[in-house]
Amino acid sequence: MITLKRLTIDSDTNWDIYASWLNDDQTVRFSENRFKRHTAETCKAYVESVRPPDRLFAIMLNDQHIGVGHLAVDLINKLVDISIMLGTKRGEGFGITAWKLLMDEAWRTGARKITAGTMLTNNPMIRTALAAEMHVEHIRERHFLVDGVEVDLIQFEKYRRQG
Repeated sequence: MITLKRLTIDSDTNWDIYASWLNDDQTVRFSENRFKRHTAETCKAYVESVRPPDRLFAIMLNDQHIGVGHLAVDLINKLVDISIMLGTKRGEGFGITAWKLLMDEAWRTGARKITAGTMLTNNPMIRTALAAEMHVEHIRERHFLVDGVEVDLIQFEKYRRQG
């Protein structure tokens, strides 16, 4: 069963495994983390840098930490931007379950709108957003450079249902 657990510097997390995910080219191929090398210390520093109202979660499969989800919360505008990274167990359907749990958390913050963006070449994330009934808000053409090739950014949105 997939659950979310708040991720803090005091969490029972194997920081070396977390760093190994961020150093794996396949895991971060659609992430801006692909330009950096990570260690347990840089992972801890990142976790410490996430301050309320933002929220960071360990994505858990039973008792196994398999990924990380982040909610960037804008309380003034009632917006939440979601991001996710599965370090392991990709392609097994756990991402969509984790994504929907993150959306539930976003709604609990009082969000009126949830957003998410990815490279147009990130088919797993696009499938996840669409499966979560998010809608394409816009495409920012030629936004990223990946191996010297221009790649579009696709931005998704979902509004809270009224009533």
